[in-house]
Amino acid sequence: MKTKRYVSGDKYVGEFRGVLRNGQGTYTFSDGEEYVGGWKDDEKHGQGAVTFVSGEKYAGGWEDGKRHGQGTATFPDGRLYEGAFRDDKAHGQGSLTYGPESEWAGAKYIGEFREGFLHGQDAVSWPKGRCLRGHIPIWLVIGMLCVVLFMY
Repeated sequence: MKTKRYVSGDKYVGEFRGVLRNGQGTYTFSDGEEYVGGWKDDEKHGQGAVTFVSGEKYAGGWEDGKRHGQGTATFPDGRLYEGAFRDDKAHGQGSLTYGPESEWAGAKYIGEFREGFLHGQDAVSWPKGRCLRGHIPIWLVIGMLCVVLFMY
């Protein structure tokens, strides 16, 4: 394990191959953001977790510095996304549960995501047991999409 401090105030403690971060390590940004996990050729890679200054957290797969594969993202308002990521966006099967601070509090979307957007056959359920399945009505998608757009 080596420690490297950067002019920006960032700090990395972990493994290197030559001068590049490779293997396991912790990168702490000067603003308080922190990533703990795998590195390959100076990019986040493999399994890792990040805590952003905003309070958002992500744990799961990384590839070439971007969220990729299975992961879980939590947000300060209580939203929780669990599912597939590609190129740093929700992509593939996943579920999005809305937190208590959301106007959609308690609603849960289960289905397909494409490039961070709701896509395909879907299901939305509410706390009192109501559920929509199939292609969700456009008015509901637009309302939920506004929340999803700000998620990524």
